[in-house]
Amino acid sequence: MELRQFRGVALRESFCSGLGRWGMLIQVGYDDRRYDYVKDFMLDKLIEAGTIAKFRRSSGWVRVGVDPVRQRSSDNYDGLERRRAVNG
Repeated sequence: MELRQFRGVALRESFCSGLGRWGMLIQVGYDDRRYDYVKDFMLDKLIEAGTIAKFRRSSGWVRVGVDPVRQRSSDNYDGLERRRAVNG
């Protein structure tokens, strides 16, 4: 699968094909005080790469590395199973 660059971050071609289509735009701020809008599905990748300094939520600006940011969930949960099975 071909990789493309966006602000120095490698994205799979499937990500880039949606850049002009659906999805919510999120305002981001870079370390050099420039601002931009990115698609919502790109935000996690840009945060992980350290490309953005902050992004805007409805409640205000979130500073990456300072304010709480949700972490990607892991498929390798190693705790007690608390869900009950429902027979249907």
